[in-house]
Amino acid sequence: MNVAAETLEHLEQDDDFAVATFDRYLLLVWRRRITAPGASAAQRALTRLYAQRPLATLGFITLVEDACSLSVAADVRDTIARMLKDHNYALGAAAVAYERAGFVSAIVRSVITAINVASRAVFPSQVNDRLEDAIAFTTSALSDGSPERQRALLAALNQMRSREASPARRRLTERLQAFVRRDRSA
Repeated sequence: MNVAAETLEHLEQDDDFAVATFDRYLLLVWRRRITAPGASAAQRALTRLYAQRPLATLGFITLVEDACSLSVAADVRDTIARMLKDHNYALGAAAVAYERAGFVSAIVRSVITAINVASRAVFPSQVNDRLEDAIAFTTSALSDGSPERQRALLAALNQMRSREASPARRRLTERLQAFVRRDRSA
């Protein structure tokens, strides 16, 4: 597979999160807060990715930025746990990068562990303090750990770190969210 030819597909983003897919990977960046719209966007993106690649083993890489609040509401934890449970056998590995060490990182590990227990995850998962290590863990678990693949995923996630959604992307996200609300009320 030609890694250079693959593209980062932004599905949704706002000032708190960015969700995109890259080949068979779901990429999620939590920027300021871990929110229900972000969790729902990740759930929709994973569902779409699985529909596009039903026979592929999928990877899930999450980056929690330094500035992100670690307070996670119960409904958000439930949405993430439900997403993981619904795609338990499609996921080959998941990793979270929280680029801080120490006690705060231990809190993140405990939240991730609680979500994995709630989802009864059967895939390997790990919390790392470096994004590069999270990428290496996930790609290695999927037997997809070439240096080119790892560099491409790192570039994609770094592209997603941008603080502000572009005006065009914001309009697209607003239209998608309005469509989802309309669909649910019907």
